Amino acid sequence: MTWLLFFLLPAAVVATWVALWSRGTRQARLWFAALSVIGTILFCGFALYAWSAWKEPMPPGDEGAYWARSMSTTGTSDLSYPAGRIGGMFVIDSPIGPLGVSVSGETVVGVHFGARPGAAGSHPAVAQLESYFAGELTDFSVPFEMRGGSEFERAVWGEIAKIPYGEMITYGAIATALGDPGAARAVGTACNHNPIPVIVPCHRVVGAGGKMVGFGGGLDRKRKLLELEARVALARAWG
Repeated sequence: MTWLLFFLLPAAVVATWVALWSRGTRQARLWFAALSVIGTILFCGFALYAWSAWKEPMPPGDEGAYWARSMSTTGTSDLSYPAGRIGGMFVIDSPIGPLGVSVSGETVVGVHFGARPGAAGSHPAVAQLESYFAGELTDFSVPFEMRGGSEFERAVWGEIAKIPYGEMITYGAIATALGDPGAARAVGTACNHNPIPVIVPCHRVVGAGGKMVGFGGGLDRKRKLLELEARVALARAWG
């Protein structure tokens, strides 16, 4: 249906243009000609954009393997999975409200706070998040891909991924680790842009002196996540 409209719309525009051209004055025809050129340029641009989005290129590899970047607490590594694996969003209930988990194949590409109730499903990311909130899991092993972000933001996300469970670090400490001690505010902005919170634990980044400031999901969610980890870490430390 979409492709039918894609072809019928320009046909209707052309028919209207011809009808107006045959009845208009010379000045009106010049206006119609100018608008037609602009409309053609816009339409071609939209068509190219739609085609590129529909026909997403895959990097070269055996059997069209799709390569993603996966960061872990030990660094970064490449992983591949066959193109065409299922993608979409699952919604899970949690102590901090419904979480939307966007996946592409086996890889997590997004975690969203305040998701509307939706499809539940069996996926390694869903199972691990449920175990995390139950206090049973302290290290995520599900592959994830950090999409978008500036070079600085991606560097910040890499530092965040290294923060151990149950521990905290300040925005200033991350800025210092990246070689710019005065960039604490920029680190906070990068944390707010983190596309995969909880799994990439930006909630473990706090203000100077442990002050609870800034979190894309709200300070109440941040506090609950830190309290959960502190409680589990203490229980494990004391056996």
